[in-house]
Amino acid sequence: MSDKPIFYDSDVLICFLKINEIEILKELFSKVIISKNVKEELTNVNAPKNEVNEINRLIEEKFIEVVEIEVLSSEYSYYKCMINGFWSNGEKLGFGESSAMALAISNNGIVASNNLKDVSDISDNFNIPIITSSLILYSVLN
Repeated sequence: MSDKPIFYDSDVLICFLKINEIEILKELFSKVIISKNVKEELTNVNAPKNEVNEINRLIEEKFIEVVEIEVLSSEYSYYKCMINGFWSNGEKLGFGESSAMALAISNNGIVASNNLKDVSDISDNFNIPIITSSLILYSVLN
């Protein structure tokens, strides 16, 4: 779809996990990049065990790459501004959305998120393209 790196929020991956269609992502993308925060959201104790197992398998296969936001990095500065609501009229973004956006800003990337309400202002301000589950499915059909 693009030569730019794509940083995923958990909601897009959950959509494909719920319908057991991760293969769609494998068909379109060489890898999925998530932050450590997103991995924690996907594998927390309340997540369905089969989805946790699938995420761990995809990480082992190296289809999912987990990146950590280093303290004092530019990504960390962006991340902290977003989780504290500095760039969204006081609305604090979640850890997953913030980390995906911070990585995309720092790496001239794309964000995969269905939370358009949460990320659209920041994506507009930084010219960060957004893809959703719907756009991914549309690209498979065309």
